[in-house]
Amino acid sequence: MVSQSTTYSRPNRKYGPEMAIDKDKATKSHTVCEDGNNVWYKVEFNREHAVEKVVLINSFDNEYKARMDGTVVMVLLGSVEHTCGTISVTSQSTEPEYSIKCNSWWGNGVTLEGEAGKQDACIHMREIQVFETVSIGKLLTYRVIF
Repeated sequence: MVSQSTTYSRPNRKYGPEMAIDKDKATKSHTVCEDGNNVWYKVEFNREHAVEKVVLINSFDNEYKARMDGTVVMVLLGSVEHTCGTISVTSQSTEPEYSIKCNSWWGNGVTLEGEAGKQDACIHMREIQVFETVSIGKLLTYRVIF
């Protein structure tokens, strides 16, 4: 299940939270951009996973990349939040993909929270991918949860 704090809308366009998990990079999820308000995006799993990393794919040309700067990525286990890291965007950032390591935190969900108090804060992405750590015999590997 996915949800977000608010949903940006335009005539004939959908920007709901499900658009970030539809495996279609032509669509996107987008919250309303708000000054100083708390914006968030949440993915809930049907069971616990050892979350290795979270990958966010922004717009193709990484437009409006500054809006994602300071977004905190967390693994949720019930009401407990484990911070994986924070997205850091510089003026030289050209890649539209951000990968945040979570070091195999066990959890039943992932939350993104926009930087508190930031002007024009919002979360928008083409896709979110969550990878888990799995062992196959003596081999450790990763697979996509979402």
